[in-house]
Amino acid sequence: MNETVIQVTPKLCWVVREELKVTMGLFRKNHWGCRIAGHGPMLTSPYEAHNWRFIPLNQDNSNIPKEAMERKDAIEKAGIAIKGWIVGHEIEEEKEVQTEVNLPRKANEANVEWEMIALLALGLLVFPLLIFGFAMMSCFSGDPSLIAVLDDEESTWLEVYRWYE
Repeated sequence: MNETVIQVTPKLCWVVREELKVTMGLFRKNHWGCRIAGHGPMLTSPYEAHNWRFIPLNQDNSNIPKEAMERKDAIEKAGIAIKGWIVGHEIEEEKEVQTEVNLPRKANEANVEWEMIALLALGLLVFPLLIFGFAMMSCFSGDPSLIAVLDDEESTWLEVYRWYE
């Protein structure tokens, strides 16, 4: 096994295996950013963990930017050993939306009818805004990333591109 030891601080060393070293060299040469997203096997089906949904690239139906596919092609062309490709989708936590409007109660019962009309009008106004808000949140929720699963001893997951939907 070919590996390099990098002294980061007097007490911290990184062991960089050859596959990762070559990959990082390619990214440095092209001025691309990347990060290690973890370690694990190549997935054969979707998997969820830590507010992320991971899907094998051949099963994912999202629109992957041209730049991400160019990086994928460059990595494969460089001969870097890859087990496969995964698309990670960040899962937004659902936030509870208050839909109840609390209006002060009046002592005069004659105003109840007007209160009901006002509540109905407010509901007709707020409901479409809530629907629009949920639709917008679903458009912007989750920042997908393209992940290469390196064919090294640790099956390093390397995020090679991240985009915003």
